[in-house]
Amino acid sequence: MADTTAPLTVAVETLTVPTVVYVLYGLGFFFAPLALVGVIMAHTGMANAGPVALSHFSYQARTFWFGLLTLIVASMIGMSYIVVNFAAMMAEGPQDGEFLMPEGVPPVLIISGVIFLWWMLWTLVRCIKGFVTVLSRKPIPKPTTLLW
Repeated sequence: MADTTAPLTVAVETLTVPTVVYVLYGLGFFFAPLALVGVIMAHTGMANAGPVALSHFSYQARTFWFGLLTLIVASMIGMSYIVVNFAAMMAEGPQDGEFLMPEGVPPVLIISGVIFLWWMLWTLVRCIKGFVTVLSRKPIPKPTTLLW
């Protein structure tokens, strides 16, 4: 007869690193290099991660890279206005010793600001969702999605 009293050993996956990455992403709003540290940890953690941690690492990496792409687009739109406007002002030269600025906020800067605000909301929601999910020790349902 087989011994049925032997304890079953179930490998418990450690989710410390994915949790730390979510915290680093959250702190990255205040000190950007922390988000870079987080994405490095996410990419290096993929090599020997279990299925739950792997889903979080994939989600975190996509959050970082698509967020960075969004920030680059918003910055390029905003900077294009500044560069073009500065070049136009330099071509006209100062009038009465001062440069004249247009009244109100130019639409291109509003678009850039809306994209930036979208990035903030999108990243914050993804980080909070991921953090809550990793604390409940569950995988991200769709780690390749760009939504939530």
